[in-house]
Amino acid sequence: MRVQLSTGQAPRRMRIRELLPDLDLGAYPPGPLNSITDVRGVHVHTQEIFGAHGAINTGVTCIVPRPNWATRACHAGIFRFNGSGELTGAHSIEEAGLLYSPIVLTGTFGIGAAHQGIYQYAVKTLGSSKDGQLEWLLLPVVGETFDGYLHDCTAFAVTPERIVHGLENVVAGKPVREGNVGGGVGMVCHGLKGGTGSSSRRVLGDYTVAALVQANYGQLRDLRIAGVPVGKILAEDAASDPLRQEMYDKVAQAKAHKDGSIIVVLATDAPLHPAQLQRIAKRATVGLARVGGQGHNQSGDIFIAFSTGNEIPVNQHQQSAPVTRAIDVVDDSALNNLFEATADAVEEAIYNALCMAETLTGFQGHTVEALPLARVKEIMEQYQRA
Repeated sequence: MRVQLSTGQAPRRMRIRELLPDLDLGAYPPGPLNSITDVRGVHVHTQEIFGAHGAINTGVTCIVPRPNWATRACHAGIFRFNGSGELTGAHSIEEAGLLYSPIVLTGTFGIGAAHQGIYQYAVKTLGSSKDGQLEWLLLPVVGETFDGYLHDCTAFAVTPERIVHGLENVVAGKPVREGNVGGGVGMVCHGLKGGTGSSSRRVLGDYTVAALVQANYGQLRDLRIAGVPVGKILAEDAASDPLRQEMYDKVAQAKAHKDGSIIVVLATDAPLHPAQLQRIAKRATVGLARVGGQGHNQSGDIFIAFSTGNEIPVNQHQQSAPVTRAIDVVDDSALNNLFEATADAVEEAIYNALCMAETLTGFQGHTVEALPLARVKEIMEQYQRA
């Protein structure tokens, strides 16, 4: 249920570049879609789950790194900024530096169903031998952020069948939907409605690095846009608006017990090895910090980066003799460009999640207001003139 708290007609939701066309979002241009699907081979599907008189507000985001993910792995790396969260399959990725699973993002209580759903999809599409033995190995990669303020987690609305549906319907070549979509439906970011956001950058001439975030972290007071203390100003505005002040206080109280989390998925077509991708994953922290993320004690800030630049054979028949393989790798001297572009893309993806999200009233009547875009534009113009 969407609710408008302020007077007058709410402006339509728009991405940060449309809202603030003069905002400095870094030196590197976005890809044509400004989305993680700018990376060649990456397919995404988002689906929402609503119901039960407004108590069910959750969803699923499915990301496929490449169509032949089960037999041609991507190099990958993981970074944990704060670990009060879950990303299944992370131990395997840290051990071998390989991703050969879809990535599914959902709410905390949906992680088991998502894990099972990936297996069901794999059985359906990859099959097994005549005697029922599996001929492939897979550890599903599932990330979660807690949506219990706006969603009745105890309903277990995410089912394996929804994961299968999502993986069967992933698409490439289209921008990822943002805001209250996919796994981001019930998320709260900086005390405002959060959710799913994405952005991309063109780097080193022909390469793309891109981010998809599921943003569910932070306090209003810490929200910054290009260094401007937007959250602090919005909190001061609420002092003269009792309805909004009450809503902000309730959200802040809920977040004080458990801050929330953010999952960041980074994709690039630059050929990188696992150690380089771990370093790329670390740079998501820079983008998060610019917006006001602190990595609080009970926050799960977990980042995964993968590259489609090389195809690593997996689930193949065992070789009887040693095999050597040649891969392309970007020299470390060029990594600064990718580091900077990663931070910029993560920052913008979080802004897009906030700007595209809509006010939502959910479980037990809890309401979380969307970022007030008209007021944000006023604030940023005032700082620009100062």
